[in-house]
Amino acid sequence: MKPKSNYIPPDQFQLLLDNVKVIQLKPNRKKYPSVMTHEDIRMMFKIMRYCGLRVNEACKLDAADFDLELREVNLHKTKTNRHDFATIPKEFLKDLEQYLKNKSGILFPTNRDTVYYWLMQLGRKLDIAALTTPQSETGEKTKCHIFRKSIGKDMINQGLPANIVMAKLRHKDLGTTTQYLKLNLADVKQAEENLTL
Repeated sequence: MKPKSNYIPPDQFQLLLDNVKVIQLKPNRKKYPSVMTHEDIRMMFKIMRYCGLRVNEACKLDAADFDLELREVNLHKTKTNRHDFATIPKEFLKDLEQYLKNKSGILFPTNRDTVYYWLMQLGRKLDIAALTTPQSETGEKTKCHIFRKSIGKDMINQGLPANIVMAKLRHKDLGTTTQYLKLNLADVKQAEENLTL
């Protein structure tokens, strides 16, 4: 599938993870403050994608928010709910468990602007359309929602029902999910490739 301005496919996401080291961690401490390492950034991106989180939700995560046995992340108050939880995919558990060993407190002490800056650096370096196309062109909030949008599209492409994708993204209704993912004819064709009739 050709990469789109609102989607990062799994292979391109892996390329992004492999190149996190190109990020300048502290180019301007006042404008883009952070005490994170490249490994922290890599894990933050993975958590945002695999758990379907918004950037602001990821920035607030505490090590104690993860229940690996239940495969849930406690997000506390979010943009849409007073108390919210996100799921952790089974395939991501081992990696996450390894990262969380001996961790306590806030995991990713940074902010939305800094993450936006990192994504822009990576987008330019790797020529990723979803990170270089201006949001004024796409008509979407792609930069800080790109991993969330991408996992939703991946789930649709794997043939999962839209109501499951809606629940993963913690939307209130299917209309919101359809609009959020900007599903179109090409997405239907991609999803049909995985169907057995």
